[in-house]
Amino acid sequence: MNALVTLYRGGTDAQRAKGREWYPAMHRECARIARDTASNTERVTAVLAITSPDAQLVTNVRWARAWAESPGVKIGRYPGRMVAACRKAWTADDPGAHVTGVKVAAFYRAIMGDKDALVLDRWALRMATGSAATTVGNRREAEALYREAAAACGENVRDMQAIIWTIGREAMTRPDGARVKLVDIHDIEVAS
Repeated sequence: MNALVTLYRGGTDAQRAKGREWYPAMHRECARIARDTASNTERVTAVLAITSPDAQLVTNVRWARAWAESPGVKIGRYPGRMVAACRKAWTADDPGAHVTGVKVAAFYRAIMGDKDALVLDRWALRMATGSAATTVGNRREAEALYREAAAACGENVRDMQAIIWTIGREAMTRPDGARVKLVDIHDIEVAS
């Protein structure tokens, strides 16, 4: 049996509901930043997606807000290329056209509501295949596994990935057995 199906079935109803709500909650956060800064949601979401590689979510949201408040500010783990990409997206009629890269483009589409967008970051890859390698072969294998699991469980692929991420994230422990607490969008939304 597909290990993702096993993870899904081993999760709670609350975890599955939280996973289904992950991307809509992220969209609400981007819309809130857009409202607060007299911008638009597509541009904020593009900046958030562009700056997402190798960033914890709370930092990523902070960067998107900083950019919306002051376009051109130095942000991102790799500011040289990220700032240039953010500039293009920020001034474009179609910001999403400037969000490139397999994971980053899928993240943008998922936040914007595309239920077929599959975000394969290192966590999603590791959950599916046991390897965080971003190779073409590992990505293909993970995509097939997520799509198969989504169909078997009656979920769309975007939400299946978020559900698996939620279940896996909530099960993480340190070597001493203590749970690892990573901030997710629901924590940010509650704090706002």
